[in-house]
Amino acid sequence: ESLRARPSSAALLKLFSLVSGPDIELRRSAALALGGFDRDLALPELMTAFGAEMEPVTRGFLLIAIGEQGGEVARSFLIDVLRRRDATVRPWAALGLGILTRGSDDQLAKDALRVLGKVARSQEAAGAYWIGSGLARDLQAVEPIAKILSGAADPRQRTYAATALALIGDERAHAALAARATSEGSASVRVAIARSLSYFGRREDAAL
Repeated sequence: ESLRARPSSAALLKLFSLVSGPDIELRRSAALALGGFDRDLALPELMTAFGAEMEPVTRGFLLIAIGEQGGEVARSFLIDVLRRRDATVRPWAALGLGILTRGSDDQLAKDALRVLGKVARSQEAAGAYWIGSGLARDLQAVEPIAKILSGAADPRQRTYAATALALIGDERAHAALAARATSEGSASVRVAIARSLSYFGRREDAAL
């Protein structure tokens, strides 16, 4: 994985051989490393490897790397996975799309995360969409995620929501976290809210 820090043609060829090789741990590491290589060279190989890969976590790592690559082709690929592929990889695609969008302000990607997240069937999948929207810094997602923080019955959902609001990082997100900090009944969620508030770096939150 450290090869991404000093990309070279020799390293790229080695990673190409590993990402489709027999060793699952090396496939996973090669996938993550390729996320940092030149888009024109690495992205086609990552998409091909995803199509051939059967192991769920490795497929997820490939989607994360595709998100790191960025650009319109990667965005279209990830949205297609969100819409059409099996449920096991949709949370990974949501995270990949959030990573892709964090550095690009891609409105189409933000809209896809927000709209498709509304129909996510499992709590874990929904959480990935919220975290994806947080990574994307989607300001339009603040209000619906804040409602989850204050009203969701499952503490895990409230924890995902708190983390997503911290990642978005705007004033409304901060206000929602601060308001919930004093009324949250779950100790684990209070910890998540405290951690999320710390990301803002405000001295006045120390008491909370």
